[in-house]
Amino acid sequence: MKKTLRILIIEDSEGDTLFLVRRLERSGFTPIWKRVDTIELLRTALAEETWDIAFSDYSMPGLRIRDVLALVKERGPDLPFIVLSGAIKDEDAVAMLDAGAQDYILKDNLSRLIPVVERELRSAQLRREREEIEKAQRENQARKNAILDSALDAIVTINHEGRIFEWNRAAEASFGYRRADVLGREMAELIIPPGLREQFRQGLAHYLASGEGRFLGKRIEMTALRADATEFPVELTITSVLVEGQPIFTGFIRDITERKRAEEALRQTENLYRQAITAADAVPYLRDYKTESFAFIGEGIQNLTGYSAQEMTPRLWKSLTQETIMRGEAGGLTVEEAIRLTRSGAIKHWQSDCVIRTRDGRKRWVADSSIETVDDQGNTKGSIGILMDITERRQLEEQLRQLQKMESIGQLAAGVAHDFNNILAVIQGHTDMILGGMVEGKDTEESVVS
Repeated sequence: MKKTLRILIIEDSEGDTLFLVRRLERSGFTPIWKRVDTIELLRTALAEETWDIAFSDYSMPGLRIRDVLALVKERGPDLPFIVLSGAIKDEDAVAMLDAGAQDYILKDNLSRLIPVVERELRSAQLRREREEIEKAQRENQARKNAILDSALDAIVTINHEGRIFEWNRAAEASFGYRRADVLGREMAELIIPPGLREQFRQGLAHYLASGEGRFLGKRIEMTALRADATEFPVELTITSVLVEGQPIFTGFIRDITERKRAEEALRQTENLYRQAITAADAVPYLRDYKTESFAFIGEGIQNLTGYSAQEMTPRLWKSLTQETIMRGEAGGLTVEEAIRLTRSGAIKHWQSDCVIRTRDGRKRWVADSSIETVDDQGNTKGSIGILMDITERRQLEEQLRQLQKMESIGQLAAGVAHDFNNILAVIQGHTDMILGGMVEGKDTEESVVS
């Protein structure tokens, strides 16, 4: 099968051009060619089409070979350029080769033509493939650099000797070393605290000897060292790949100082919350409607009911409850009505007072206050609330009611006594008058009757 060959021929002789084309055709090529004999035509041919190879006469009137070669290399630096000449001095031939020509061939001896053409086509193909590979490598390197430089986490890569050969901008910011200052240096000496360095070196040696690394591919927390000798907490993930038979290790390192501060603040807040709940003698809980269980309930539930947090379930709580009085938004409703309205969202805050029977048979009043929890779709999934022992409060309220009743009775009794006193005063007055002789005979009878 003949091979198509796109040929640019810079030649002032049409006869020499046709001779060259026929020679290539006889050697198995299908030439697609164009002949130019001025610098303007050459410039146009290079701009408008793509060529596989260029042949140029060495000596042409009004057209210098050096100008031709310079223009061809400017427009197509990888285009093979072969000089054809009737006669050329050795020093001129060398000058052409130094200027960028691939070879020269004498017109009266074309025995080298086909071998030179095939060689240069192969060389051009190899150059193109190499350039494509280099271009791909440059693009890959550019993408890698973009990823490394845009990463928020520090990325550090070391070789099997523990020496650094990759260090991104985030690593510069995190550790305080410039990339140029750390390349080729042992990582352990730079960013691992002194107390952990020997452990790191032993771990690296163990991996190289056995292929076993207990931290590879896992997320771990440790302490790292900055250039100013300050230590800070980091989260580290290590990966390993083989390059030319040797492992390289890449660490993805995240400064978790702020996270640790937030965690500590959260722990302190939780401790304060627990202390406040404990001080209030309250029992927090988180109820899951789907599983009908308490995802969490405070340990104080045992003091309240006699049952441990592990034993307590919504079903058990219901069995202990003997009476429920709804308060707040649900005041006056039945428990069933309150449940329906609360889970539908109509009632936002559940408030009730319950009478429960503890494990040892004692009666207790408990206040239950909660709000509903919802999932991502806004559907009710449970409730979060607190239980408080209000037995003493209810007892005091009952005592207060009894005192108020006694006060009412006392007021009534005082009123009755006052009325009796008025009647008795009249009777006493008349009696005194009779006994004193102030009333006699018939008047005495009338005084008593009246």
